[in-house]
Amino acid sequence: MKATSIMTKLFYKIPPYLPFPSGSETALGRRPKGGIIPLFGKEGLGEIFRRICPLNDGLIGKQQRGMALVIALVMLLVLTLVGLSALTTTNFETNISGNQRVYNMAFYTADGGVENFRGRVSGGEFIYSAVSTGSYQVGIGGNTCNVSYEKWNRSDSEGDFTVFKITSEGRAPFPSTGRVEIESIIEVLTTIQPGYN
Repeated sequence: MKATSIMTKLFYKIPPYLPFPSGSETALGRRPKGGIIPLFGKEGLGEIFRRICPLNDGLIGKQQRGMALVIALVMLLVLTLVGLSALTTTNFETNISGNQRVYNMAFYTADGGVENFRGRVSGGEFIYSAVSTGSYQVGIGGNTCNVSYEKWNRSDSEGDFTVFKITSEGRAPFPSTGRVEIESIIEVLTTIQPGYN
């Protein structure tokens, strides 16, 4: 009994004698003499513990008040940082995808400019012109392509050739201006040397 009394005093800091609550009665239905009862007597013990030591008013409870708020705020901060990181990564990936799209559009526009020039040369255009340089603009897939060329002649054992050096610049205006240049060499056989099979 003494060990229990010491431990109870240590954890709850209850003095050995406490005044009995006014207006209350003991478990036997009578009030103790002088209104004071021994702490570990048989009368009024449960009433004193309910009044002095409620469940949320102990020593441990007082030390831990507000911990749920602190933990919730820390978790909210962590989730906010994770969300901001995800937004930054998403924005970065979106920019990469947009740049790749612009590059592809400009590249295929420039390639289309080379094919446009090849088709025009196959029809005989630019070959017999006295002008050695020239340029023109063509629309390909809603984008603009600037084609410029230089021309010269050469001959060898196979025959006479007209050589074109083409620079095709493709521009993609959406979502931002992109530009790709492609250079190509095209040789057109104009005459065949006698005796060449």
